[in-house]
Amino acid sequence: MYSRYNNLFKGVSWVVASSIIGSVLQFLLIFVLLNFYKQEEFGLWASVTSIAAVIVTGDFGIVNVLRNIISREILNGSKGIAISKQYFYSALIFFMCLAILLSIILLFISSYIPFEHLFKTDNEYLRQQGRAIFLIIQFIFLFNIPFSIGIPLFFSFGESKLYSIVNSVKSIVAFMIVLCLSINKIHITSVAVAYFTSNLLISLLGTLYFIYKRKWFTYSFNWWDCYHKIREMLTIGVKFLSIQLFSSFLQNVLTIYAGSMVGLGVAANINVVQKIFSFFGGIYQSAFNPLWSELASAFQKRNYDWCWSLLKKSVCITITFFSFVVIIVSVLGDFFMKFIAGNEFKSNVSMFILVGILFSIRIVFDNVSLLQNATNKLNTIIYGYSIMFVYVLIVIPWLVQQYGIELMILNLIFMWGLFIVLAYWDLRKIINNRKNIENSCLLNKEEL
Repeated sequence: MYSRYNNLFKGVSWVVASSIIGSVLQFLLIFVLLNFYKQEEFGLWASVTSIAAVIVTGDFGIVNVLRNIISREILNGSKGIAISKQYFYSALIFFMCLAILLSIILLFISSYIPFEHLFKTDNEYLRQQGRAIFLIIQFIFLFNIPFSIGIPLFFSFGESKLYSIVNSVKSIVAFMIVLCLSINKIHITSVAVAYFTSNLLISLLGTLYFIYKRKWFTYSFNWWDCYHKIREMLTIGVKFLSIQLFSSFLQNVLTIYAGSMVGLGVAANINVVQKIFSFFGGIYQSAFNPLWSELASAFQKRNYDWCWSLLKKSVCITITFFSFVVIIVSVLGDFFMKFIAGNEFKSNVSMFILVGILFSIRIVFDNVSLLQNATNKLNTIIYGYSIMFVYVLIVIPWLVQQYGIELMILNLIFMWGLFIVLAYWDLRKIINNRKNIENSCLLNKEEL
């Protein structure tokens, strides 16, 4: 037991260290761009990277499913490794064919789509450059899905260190490229293309190293087998995709509703407050990746008490950590706002506390629901997200218009609290059901 926790702690430490490196370099990258490029040029960068953040969810949830399948199969020895290899190459071939097909279609129809309208500026050259860079980045992201497919699978083999190294190299190389090009006054469009291309190439190297590490150099391809495995993964992957879309909307709904119903100034202030908490949250949540894989492995080994113990400890740590974060950020809120955004951005202590609690309670939910994600038992989570989505669409707008943004935040906190109770109930049900099944099997064996 001690050895398992020790290995998990080492894995978490590597991932958190990698996340800190990535977050700090991303923060420094923004400073570099703001100092070397004009406001509209930086606006182009911001728009392109925001669009890219949406495109990156286009793996249909298959990568998460693949992680869970491999975590399950490798427990079956050499036979399980062989099956894992088949699933891996099925997903790789599927996404590669899809990337090629969609790239060809996009190339033919691109002249009929007014991508330049995504970039509002009087600078026609910059607008056309925006169109070109958007197309290039579309192609990059389409191929990034198959090229990077091996990197998250390091977690399934307990190799968090290798995942962290690849991600750290990706962050360092990308930052150095942007810094060098910016110092040499290279146009922002070329900087953006170089930035995303470097990520693509290092992702490819990471996946190639994953294949080398596994010695999966040969594969006997079978269309029918590939079809069945992709269909199996898509069936579950659609659930992960639904969760990703619902989660993305609910994370951003505060800024969206504040901007459309209260005012852009309020939305801007809230967004900066959210970004402050996101800095801490992004680093902390990176630890959930090795936890996810450990839970998947332990559940398949029928170590249900260990799963429950790990979740209880991680939830207690999460609540304690973010309680301190909310207090510290709320006390030093004005300093953070001025340091990041300037004197024109202001917020009161109550807003920091409310947004901080809302952000923290969502992290707690992600922690509580880790086992469901790790074992593909997602139905209850999807039902909960669907209810919240409908409530936020129908009820929350009326609350904002009638009572203001503070009551909206309190309502969202209450809804996330109920969602945590639902996820906790489902978690207990899953563990107890599996225990009862195991006990029934043991009794039957004894009777025989």
